Amino acid sequence: MIKKKIFLKKIRNHRHIEKEWIKWLNDKTLNKYSLKKKNYHTIETQKKFLQKKISDKKNIIFRVYLGNNFIGICEIDNIAITQCEIKYMIGDKKYLKKGHGSSLIKKMVFFCKNTLKVKKIFAGVVDKNIASLKVLKKNGFKKIDKKMKPLIIDKKKI
Repeated sequence: MIKKKIFLKKIRNHRHIEKEWIKWLNDKTLNKYSLKKKNYHTIETQKKFLQKKISDKKNIIFRVYLGNNFIGICEIDNIAITQCEIKYMIGDKKYLKKGHGSSLIKKMVFFCKNTLKVKKIFAGVVDKNIASLKVLKKNGFKKIDKKMKPLIIDKKKI
């Protein structure tokens, strides 16, 4: 059996908004640790989001596929000469906890280093997001403590 590979498709306009994406953004369990979880997302709000991101030269946003299956979204943000930040989401729950997040991060790191030629790559993660921390560690990321405004999750500050 041939194992399907993760691949990325650059989003070039706001017509690339799938209903699945909106569903993922509004899913409370998928976005438990997201700063955007308080917002209600619609096709219109995502069009505005994408228009802003696409026009920003310091940003690239991709749809994530496994074979022909659209399974997530990822973004390279704050692109500078020496560094950038990555953001990612495996939204289709059928593909969670199967190593696809690690494959996605590996692909993103390769793109950042080889195409963008950056030396440092950052990813912001809440300490309680153990799955995301494991994915990043597996791909060579090191934890650095940077204090942010606390995030409220289940009525507790994190």
